[in-house]
Amino acid sequence: MKLYTNIYIIVVYIVIQLLDTIVSNQVNSSTTNPQDNIKKVESPFEKLEDAYYLIFINNTIENKFDNGSNSIISDIHTLIVNNKHTYKEPEKLKKIEQDSKLNKTQFRYLIDYGDSNYVYPISNSLSGEEDTALLYSYLSEDLVKIVRSLPNVITCELNNQFEYFNSSLPSSPLLSPLLASSITTTLSSSSAAAAHYNKKDIKLETNWKDVEIRENSDLHLSILSQGKFKNDDDENHPYDTNYYYPSTAGKDIDIFIFDSGFNFNHAEFSNKDERDAKCILMISGGRVIQPFSDDYCHGPNLDDHGSGVADNAAGLKHGVANKANVYGIYLNELDEVNYIAGLEYISKYLFRPYKAVFNFSFGGYYSISDLNKFVYREQSIINYLASQGGIFVAAAGNENVSVYSEKDNRIVFPCSFNHVICVGGIENVDSKDPFTTIMHSSNYKKAKLSNYGTFVSLYAPFYTHVAFKDSNLQDVEYLASGTSFSSSLVAGIVATIMSENKDIKFTTYSMLYYLTTLSSNNTISGVPDDYPNLLINNGKNTVYPG
Repeated sequence: MKLYTNIYIIVVYIVIQLLDTIVSNQVNSSTTNPQDNIKKVESPFEKLEDAYYLIFINNTIENKFDNGSNSIISDIHTLIVNNKHTYKEPEKLKKIEQDSKLNKTQFRYLIDYGDSNYVYPISNSLSGEEDTALLYSYLSEDLVKIVRSLPNVITCELNNQFEYFNSSLPSSPLLSPLLASSITTTLSSSSAAAAHYNKKDIKLETNWKDVEIRENSDLHLSILSQGKFKNDDDENHPYDTNYYYPSTAGKDIDIFIFDSGFNFNHAEFSNKDERDAKCILMISGGRVIQPFSDDYCHGPNLDDHGSGVADNAAGLKHGVANKANVYGIYLNELDEVNYIAGLEYISKYLFRPYKAVFNFSFGGYYSISDLNKFVYREQSIINYLASQGGIFVAAAGNENVSVYSEKDNRIVFPCSFNHVICVGGIENVDSKDPFTTIMHSSNYKKAKLSNYGTFVSLYAPFYTHVAFKDSNLQDVEYLASGTSFSSSLVAGIVATIMSENKDIKFTTYSMLYYLTTLSSNNTISGVPDDYPNLLINNGKNTVYPG
């Protein structure tokens, strides 16, 4: 059996190398012409408004500029100062100026944003498009038209908002300490049989160097390390509640989580002697800020979504890859400029080739007929990082719709970008018993709210158990729900595969191929025909009786 396993791994390795060569060529060509990557239909009209805009500048060698002193920034700044009357609410400019001055005294910016409070650079040279710079500014409807006509301005596009893909359902209440205690007791007492597994067999099946076993684990974890359970009515073969995973567990792999607030001062991240778990960036208005603390980064909205996502990706008890480095990127506003500013900063200063996983548990719904040029340049940045071994994972969304529909003129980003593994969710718990650790065969179905479609690569549990210290510094546990958490589970599995196969230089495409070979095909009911139907698996498919 060992011989056949090794032959299989060698064949997969060869295929991955071939795919990487092909994908590398595709990335190189698509980076020079990003518009080829996404189907585009020109919009016959566009609604302009007073708002924040992303301004893309031709920044070739002959047009290079320094922050705050170049003619384009000066021109736009002067236009704003001389045309405040064109704004519907000119007093907002005064507030922008006051807030900017205050922020400069309170925060440590990691990039020089120049002297203007009205217009400033996000990047002087975008990754994947080094001859393009990006500025950010609050413009009136009239000024947008003027700015678009300035020399070397490529385009000026509205800064769109995203949304987090978590689901606030009645079945996922915050746990009281008493309820949390009772669940912990249940977890530690159920299925407490002697070893019903064989580590040697698991190593032969998976080719893992060594095996870790988290007994009586959360349901969202046990599902990941076994095939479909079919013996609901067989008392002699109960469900196996263990989570099996490689002992490397994501070690020396960086998981970058773009999200809301984080608090890493919790037992789930208490093994900081062997890995990093910290806030590394705060981003507001496209400006990258040094966090006040490695452990804690929150803004005025006090949203704990990021803490739950990080726990599922890499927490000690509830997480998939509990030895991976997990880095929180706090987005004060969930929008395009903060998202791209974070990618740009990581690309230039923090990125380690073939060691990075990016998790995006959010997204936005765009019109296929009105895709702005920002979308194409965002694809270019992803292309560039993917060509260097960055693996991207994103949530599909929770509207029970296709992520790409020409009929409805809808596409979901970043899920639908090339080089992104898009993740949907399965209905892994019953509403009657939401905190169960036992999987039932009837729950291998698409979650009612999960999106689906051509670009949804894989499915993972929709409901997960999370624990963290919330924005009020209280320890909480609850049942989270949404493809936000499905995505973070897959990000964790990706990290474990990368750490276990250090000699393979994975890209998103080759990683997706690898995951496809491991995952269960056509296991999930409720996924429309002709769409991908793959339930994620970490490499151990054998179903042991519990």
